[in-house]
Amino acid sequence: MSDAVQPEGTTKPCRVCPAQIPDYAERCSTCKSAQGEPCVVCGERLLPKAKRCNACQSFQHRGALIWKKIVSLLAAWTPVAAVVTGVWAGYLYIRDYDSDTHFKFATTRNLTLYLNVWNSGNKPSSLLHYRLIFEDFDLADVELVLIPEDQEAAVSVIASGKPVKLGIRIPHEPFLFERASGLPYTKDRARELFKNGSSARVRLDIDVEESSDSPGSFHLFPSRPFHTRSDWFTADRVSEFILDNMSDERSP
Repeated sequence: MSDAVQPEGTTKPCRVCPAQIPDYAERCSTCKSAQGEPCVVCGERLLPKAKRCNACQSFQHRGALIWKKIVSLLAAWTPVAAVVTGVWAGYLYIRDYDSDTHFKFATTRNLTLYLNVWNSGNKPSSLLHYRLIFEDFDLADVELVLIPEDQEAAVSVIASGKPVKLGIRIPHEPFLFERASGLPYTKDRARELFKNGSSARVRLDIDVEESSDSPGSFHLFPSRPFHTRSDWFTADRVSEFILDNMSDERSP
């Protein structure tokens, strides 16, 4: 059927150019543009009811439209993601700039108490003082020192990276005293105390000079001489360590 034999009023404007074309026309005779909907992916005009775009070969279903939106969003967010990634990396660097030292009591062996110590920051830290605190006993704090081989190896300086194993010991006798009176404990009395209080809480404290504690370092808040890090456990884990360090001669 040609345009000349169409009844009056059966034309429509081309969807691309100003030309008038028959209502039934699927393509404009002037600009040759298809008269269907635009492709959901590339935007090229389709023939009416076409299920596939001849330009980009995309099928015209909801999934194609969703994929187009995803691609558009990813393209739009790429610069933002780059900025966010950079800001996050900067935040992590600032957060971990100073040392951040922690430890866990591991075991006791041969008159030595062993620890695992690690530093999750970037700068090194230094371990200063060690002490056992018997929270549930009437016992004074027990001061500890690094074993000689660890003193020589300078393991008290904790660099960033994997955990360090170190040993601490009781430096001298007598070392176990009543908190209130200051009188020394005998070995027999200490053995009875630990036997009856095996589940009592014991705390190991370590004073750590973090890099943020160093004199002269710049910080928003006043620095302190050191941070005190702690680990808690039950008395039965150190009772043998304590008793082995006590001489039998001190028993009555």
